[in-house]
Amino acid sequence: MLPLAKHGHRLLKNLVLVACAMAFLPAPPAIAMDLTVSLGKIPGRAETGADGQPTGDYVRLFQLIDEAYEEGALTIGVYPFARSVNNLQQGKAEIHFPLVRPQDEQDAPFLFVPEPVFHPVFVLYSRSDAPLGPEDDLSTKRIETVGGSRTRSFSFSVGIAENPEAGLRKLSLGRIDGYIGEQSGTDAILKDLGLRNIHRELFRVVEIGIAVQKTDEGNRLAGKLVEVLQELKQEPGFREFISSVYGAYEDWQPYW
Repeated sequence: MLPLAKHGHRLLKNLVLVACAMAFLPAPPAIAMDLTVSLGKIPGRAETGADGQPTGDYVRLFQLIDEAYEEGALTIGVYPFARSVNNLQQGKAEIHFPLVRPQDEQDAPFLFVPEPVFHPVFVLYSRSDAPLGPEDDLSTKRIETVGGSRTRSFSFSVGIAENPEAGLRKLSLGRIDGYIGEQSGTDAILKDLGLRNIHRELFRVVEIGIAVQKTDEGNRLAGKLVEVLQELKQEPGFREFISSVYGAYEDWQPYW
Protein backbone atom coordinates (compact mmCIF):
# COMPACT_ATOMS: atom_id res chain seq x y z
CA MET A 1 0.00 0.00 0.00
CA LEU A 2 1.33 3.46 -0.90
CA PRO A 3 1.87 6.00 1.83
CA LEU A 4 -1.11 8.35 2.18
CA ALA A 5 0.72 11.41 0.79
CA LYS A 6 1.86 9.52 -2.31
CA HIS A 7 -1.57 7.95 -2.77
CA GLY A 8 -3.25 11.37 -2.63
CA HIS A 9 -0.72 12.85 -5.04
CA ARG A 10 -1.21 10.03 -7.55
CA LEU A 11 -5.03 10.27 -7.27
CA LEU A 12 -4.89 14.00 -7.92
CA LYS A 13 -2.62 13.43 -10.92
CA ASN A 14 -5.04 10.86 -12.36
CA LEU A 15 -7.99 13.20 -11.92
CA VAL A 16 -6.13 15.95 -13.76
CA LEU A 17 -5.34 13.57 -16.63
CA VAL A 18 -8.99 12.48 -16.86
CA ALA A 19 -10.16 16.10 -16.88
CA CYS A 20 -7.72 16.99 -19.64
CA ALA A 21 -8.84 14.01 -21.73
CA MET A 22 -12.51 14.91 -21.29
CA ALA A 23 -11.83 18.46 -22.46
CA PHE A 24 -11.04 17.11 -25.92
CA LEU A 25 -14.12 14.89 -26.18
CA PRO A 26 -17.00 16.17 -28.35
CA ALA A 27 -19.83 17.84 -26.46
CA PRO A 28 -22.89 15.64 -25.96
CA PRO A 29 -25.67 16.34 -28.44
CA ALA A 30 -28.42 18.72 -27.39
CA ILE A 31 -31.56 17.05 -26.08
CA ALA A 32 -34.06 16.83 -28.93
CA MET A 33 -37.26 18.79 -28.47
CA ASP A 34 -39.76 17.58 -31.03
CA LEU A 35 -42.76 19.86 -31.47
CA THR A 36 -46.39 19.29 -32.33
CA VAL A 37 -47.81 22.07 -34.49
CA SER A 38 -51.58 22.55 -34.49
CA LEU A 39 -52.88 24.60 -37.42
CA GLY A 40 -56.34 26.12 -37.49
CA LYS A 41 -58.18 24.96 -40.60
CA ILE A 42 -58.53 27.79 -43.13
CA PRO A 43 -59.20 27.09 -46.82
CA GLY A 44 -56.08 27.59 -48.93
CA ARG A 45 -53.95 28.24 -45.85
CA ALA A 46 -54.22 25.06 -43.84
CA GLU A 47 -56.36 22.09 -44.80
CA THR A 48 -56.15 18.37 -45.44
CA GLY A 49 -55.48 17.32 -49.02
CA ALA A 50 -57.00 14.43 -50.94
CA ASP A 51 -54.05 12.29 -49.86
CA GLY A 52 -54.83 12.96 -46.20
CA GLN A 53 -51.75 15.14 -45.74
CA PRO A 54 -51.74 18.76 -44.51
CA THR A 55 -51.47 21.32 -47.30
CA GLY A 56 -51.54 25.09 -47.73
CA ASP A 57 -49.43 28.19 -47.11
CA TYR A 58 -49.30 27.72 -43.34
CA VAL A 59 -48.18 24.14 -43.78
CA ARG A 60 -45.40 25.31 -46.09
CA LEU A 61 -44.38 27.91 -43.50
CA PHE A 62 -43.82 25.27 -40.84
CA GLN A 63 -42.06 22.97 -43.27
CA LEU A 64 -39.55 25.78 -43.78
CA ILE A 65 -39.32 26.34 -40.02
CA ASP A 66 -38.78 22.58 -39.58
CA GLU A 67 -35.80 22.72 -41.93
CA ALA A 68 -34.22 25.51 -39.84
CA TYR A 69 -35.15 24.15 -36.39
CA GLU A 70 -32.24 22.02 -35.23
CA GLU A 71 -33.48 20.88 -31.80
CA GLY A 72 -35.94 18.30 -33.12
CA ALA A 73 -38.67 17.60 -35.65
CA LEU A 74 -42.04 19.27 -36.22
CA THR A 75 -45.24 17.24 -36.59
CA ILE A 76 -47.93 19.28 -38.36
CA GLY A 77 -51.67 18.69 -38.00
CA VAL A 78 -54.73 20.62 -39.22
CA TYR A 79 -57.83 20.98 -37.02
CA PRO A 80 -60.99 23.07 -36.79
CA PHE A 81 -59.82 26.44 -35.50
CA ALA A 82 -61.38 26.27 -32.02
CA ARG A 83 -60.01 22.77 -31.51
CA SER A 84 -56.54 23.91 -32.56
CA VAL A 85 -56.60 26.62 -29.88
CA ASN A 86 -57.77 24.01 -27.37
CA ASN A 87 -54.92 21.71 -28.39
CA LEU A 88 -52.48 24.38 -27.24
CA GLN A 89 -54.30 25.23 -24.03
CA GLN A 90 -54.70 21.55 -23.08
CA GLY A 91 -51.03 20.72 -23.73
CA LYS A 92 -51.74 18.53 -26.78
CA ALA A 93 -49.55 20.79 -28.94
CA GLU A 94 -46.61 23.09 -28.32
CA ILE A 95 -47.62 25.47 -31.13
CA HIS A 96 -50.89 26.88 -32.47
CA PHE A 97 -51.03 28.92 -35.67
CA PRO A 98 -52.33 31.34 -36.83
CA LEU A 99 -52.96 33.86 -34.07
CA VAL A 100 -53.70 37.55 -34.48
CA ARG A 101 -51.68 39.42 -31.86
CA PRO A 102 -53.94 39.69 -28.80
CA GLN A 103 -55.13 43.14 -27.73
CA ASP A 104 -54.02 42.42 -24.15
CA GLU A 105 -51.21 39.91 -24.24
CA GLN A 106 -50.86 39.84 -20.44
CA ASP A 107 -54.37 38.42 -20.01
CA ALA A 108 -54.18 35.98 -22.92
CA PRO A 109 -54.06 32.28 -21.91
CA PHE A 110 -51.17 31.70 -24.32
CA LEU A 111 -47.96 33.45 -25.34
CA PHE A 112 -47.69 35.28 -28.65
CA VAL A 113 -44.19 34.73 -30.04
CA PRO A 114 -42.85 38.30 -30.47
CA GLU A 115 -41.75 37.85 -34.09
CA PRO A 116 -44.85 38.20 -36.32
CA VAL A 117 -44.88 36.16 -39.50
CA PHE A 118 -47.57 37.68 -41.72
CA HIS A 119 -49.32 41.06 -41.96
CA PRO A 120 -52.60 40.28 -43.73
CA VAL A 121 -55.53 42.59 -44.45
CA PHE A 122 -58.62 41.89 -42.36
CA VAL A 123 -61.96 42.92 -43.82
CA LEU A 124 -65.20 43.71 -41.99
CA TYR A 125 -68.08 42.06 -43.83
CA SER A 126 -71.62 43.26 -43.14
CA ARG A 127 -74.94 43.33 -45.01
CA SER A 128 -75.36 45.82 -47.81
CA ASP A 129 -78.61 47.07 -46.24
CA ALA A 130 -76.85 47.68 -42.90
CA PRO A 131 -73.18 48.38 -43.69
CA LEU A 132 -70.66 48.61 -40.88
CA GLY A 133 -67.22 50.23 -40.69
CA PRO A 134 -64.35 50.00 -38.19
CA GLU A 135 -65.34 53.42 -36.82
CA ASP A 136 -68.73 52.08 -35.69
CA ASP A 137 -69.35 50.88 -32.14
CA LEU A 138 -68.95 47.20 -32.89
CA SER A 139 -69.39 46.28 -29.23
CA THR A 140 -73.13 46.71 -29.74
CA LYS A 141 -73.21 44.42 -32.78
CA ARG A 142 -73.21 40.67 -33.25
CA ILE A 143 -69.79 40.11 -34.82
CA GLU A 144 -68.14 36.76 -35.48
CA THR A 145 -64.72 35.63 -36.58
CA VAL A 146 -62.88 32.33 -36.83
CA GLY A 147 -61.69 31.49 -33.33
CA GLY A 148 -63.90 34.17 -31.81
CA SER A 149 -63.22 35.54 -28.35
CA ARG A 150 -60.70 32.77 -27.66
CA THR A 151 -58.16 34.60 -29.79
CA ARG A 152 -58.37 37.78 -27.63
CA SER A 153 -57.58 39.66 -30.84
CA PHE A 154 -60.20 42.40 -30.65
CA SER A 155 -61.16 45.06 -28.12
CA PHE A 156 -64.84 44.09 -28.32
CA SER A 157 -66.69 40.82 -27.84
CA VAL A 158 -66.81 38.54 -30.88
CA GLY A 159 -68.56 35.22 -31.41
CA ILE A 160 -67.09 32.08 -32.89
CA ALA A 161 -67.53 31.23 -36.56
CA GLU A 162 -66.58 27.66 -37.35
CA ASN A 163 -65.10 28.77 -40.67
CA PRO A 164 -65.39 31.71 -43.13
CA GLU A 165 -68.18 30.07 -45.12
CA ALA A 166 -70.32 29.57 -42.02
CA GLY A 167 -69.73 33.18 -40.96
CA LEU A 168 -70.67 34.60 -44.36
CA ARG A 169 -73.79 32.46 -44.64
CA LYS A 170 -75.02 33.54 -41.20
CA LEU A 171 -74.29 37.16 -42.12
CA SER A 172 -76.21 36.91 -45.39
CA LEU A 173 -79.23 35.43 -43.54
CA GLY A 174 -79.18 38.22 -40.96
CA ARG A 175 -78.28 35.98 -38.01
CA ILE A 176 -75.24 38.17 -37.25
CA ASP A 177 -74.37 41.80 -38.03
CA GLY A 178 -70.81 41.33 -39.19
CA TYR A 179 -67.99 38.94 -39.88
CA ILE A 180 -64.27 39.77 -39.69
CA GLY A 181 -61.97 37.71 -41.88
CA GLU A 182 -58.69 37.70 -43.76
CA GLN A 183 -59.27 39.27 -47.16
CA SER A 184 -57.98 36.79 -49.74
CA GLY A 185 -59.33 33.60 -48.26
CA THR A 186 -62.70 35.08 -47.29
CA ASP A 187 -63.15 36.89 -50.60
CA ALA A 188 -62.58 33.66 -52.50
CA ILE A 189 -65.34 31.96 -50.51
CA LEU A 190 -67.62 34.99 -50.89
CA LYS A 191 -67.27 34.81 -54.68
CA ASP A 192 -67.87 31.06 -54.72
CA LEU A 193 -71.05 31.48 -52.65
CA GLY A 194 -72.30 34.22 -54.96
CA LEU A 195 -73.68 36.29 -52.06
CA ARG A 196 -74.58 39.75 -53.36
CA ASN A 197 -76.06 41.26 -50.19
CA ILE A 198 -72.66 41.56 -48.49
CA HIS A 199 -70.74 44.81 -47.94
CA ARG A 200 -66.96 44.86 -47.56
CA GLU A 201 -64.83 47.43 -45.76
CA LEU A 202 -61.20 47.52 -44.67
CA PHE A 203 -60.95 46.67 -40.98
CA ARG A 204 -57.19 46.82 -40.42
CA VAL A 205 -53.86 45.21 -41.24
CA VAL A 206 -53.03 42.79 -38.44
CA GLU A 207 -50.00 40.91 -37.16
CA ILE A 208 -50.27 37.14 -37.37
CA GLY A 209 -47.85 34.99 -35.46
CA ILE A 210 -47.26 31.82 -33.47
CA ALA A 211 -48.86 30.98 -30.13
CA VAL A 212 -47.10 28.79 -27.56
CA GLN A 213 -47.98 27.67 -24.05
CA LYS A 214 -47.73 30.28 -21.30
CA THR A 215 -45.18 28.33 -19.27
CA ASP A 216 -41.44 28.46 -18.64
CA GLU A 217 -40.98 25.88 -21.40
CA GLY A 218 -43.20 27.92 -23.71
CA ASN A 219 -41.20 31.05 -22.97
CA ARG A 220 -37.95 29.25 -23.86
CA LEU A 221 -39.55 27.89 -27.03
CA ALA A 222 -40.71 31.38 -27.97
CA GLY A 223 -37.14 32.62 -27.70
CA LYS A 224 -35.89 29.82 -29.94
CA LEU A 225 -38.63 30.45 -32.51
CA VAL A 226 -37.71 34.14 -32.60
CA GLU A 227 -34.13 33.13 -33.45
CA VAL A 228 -35.29 30.72 -36.17
CA LEU A 229 -37.68 33.22 -37.76
CA GLN A 230 -35.13 36.02 -37.72
CA GLU A 231 -32.59 33.76 -39.41
CA LEU A 232 -35.13 32.66 -42.03
CA LYS A 233 -36.09 36.26 -42.76
CA GLN A 234 -32.51 36.86 -43.87
CA GLU A 235 -33.01 34.38 -46.72
CA PRO A 236 -34.37 35.84 -50.00
CA GLY A 237 -36.42 32.72 -50.74
CA PHE A 238 -38.21 32.88 -47.39
CA ARG A 239 -38.92 36.61 -47.75
CA GLU A 240 -40.32 35.97 -51.23
CA PHE A 241 -42.59 33.25 -49.83
CA ILE A 242 -43.86 35.50 -47.02
CA SER A 243 -44.59 38.39 -49.39
CA SER A 244 -46.44 36.10 -51.80
CA VAL A 245 -49.05 34.91 -49.28
CA TYR A 246 -50.98 38.15 -48.66
CA GLY A 247 -51.65 41.21 -50.79
CA ALA A 248 -52.85 44.78 -50.24
CA TYR A 249 -56.48 45.73 -49.66
CA GLU A 250 -58.70 45.49 -52.74
CA ASP A 251 -61.64 47.90 -52.95
CA TRP A 252 -64.65 46.12 -54.49
CA GLN A 253 -68.20 45.13 -53.58
CA PRO A 254 -70.17 41.97 -54.46
CA TYR A 255 -73.15 44.11 -55.50
CA TRP A 256 -71.28 46.29 -57.99
